[in-house]
Amino acid sequence: MARKPSVQLAKWLLLVWLATNALCSASRRYNGVVCNATERQALLKFKLALKFNFVIYGPVFSWEGDDCCSWLGVGCDSETGHVIKLDLRGAFNDVSGSGKMDPSLLELKHLSHLDLSSNNFGDKLIPQFFGSFMKLRYLNLSYTSFAGTIPHQLGNISSLHYLDLKQFDGDSFLKVDNLQWLSHLSSLEYLDMGSVNLSMAADWLQPINMIPSLSVLRLSSCGLRNFPTLPHLNFTSLTILDLSSNAITSKSLDWLSNLPNLESLDLSHNRFPMSIYLRTRYMVRFRLH
Repeated sequence: MARKPSVQLAKWLLLVWLATNALCSASRRYNGVVCNATERQALLKFKLALKFNFVIYGPVFSWEGDDCCSWLGVGCDSETGHVIKLDLRGAFNDVSGSGKMDPSLLELKHLSHLDLSSNNFGDKLIPQFFGSFMKLRYLNLSYTSFAGTIPHQLGNISSLHYLDLKQFDGDSFLKVDNLQWLSHLSSLEYLDMGSVNLSMAADWLQPINMIPSLSVLRLSSCGLRNFPTLPHLNFTSLTILDLSSNAITSKSLDWLSNLPNLESLDLSHNRFPMSIYLRTRYMVRFRLH
């Protein structure tokens, strides 16, 4: 009988511990990973606009509830709760031809990673407002069926480290009138513009040469015909260079010897003279030093 108070005390202490632990967990959760209310509303507005203009599936279709940090395809900062990542690859399809992107995503002021690859935008223009995501480090618009001229506003995203604009080979209507906007992306490390029409960019190499951090450059099937002359080679961090399936007729590739870190080179399916034609048909590694 003397043990009953101690048993009751133990039960009470256990309940107190469980309640305290739950409150602490909730506090950590709501102080860390529950998304900002304004950003949640922006995502819901984005979803609503998609429902009217696209067939949606995958992560966007499942966006429900109060905590958008738990939604599929959404990543939040663990301390602030701000949305910093959207991975929406293959999430919607413009089957009506009337779809458009809603600028409500601009409310995501802290967004650093945006992946919209493998979505069908029905040959629409890349929205100019993409150039207003000032904190983006990663932007993937590959295989998206965008068309028309790439907006120069993308050059405003000076924080970009990764930019993928690759489209389907032989089925792309995406083009540039010049590439000067690229020179503003001083932190860029990865650039893929495969199958984007660059034939009008006569000085295509000069703005790229102004990106010393560039490590990977993929410009396959871009309609390139020549290597512009450069007084000084600046993008010496390059490790991977893919210029395959163009119509390049340059008589000299001496400038390649000034790329000390180059490890992988693909110049296949061009029009080089046989004496200097370096064929790496399947992207095998080719050491130049």
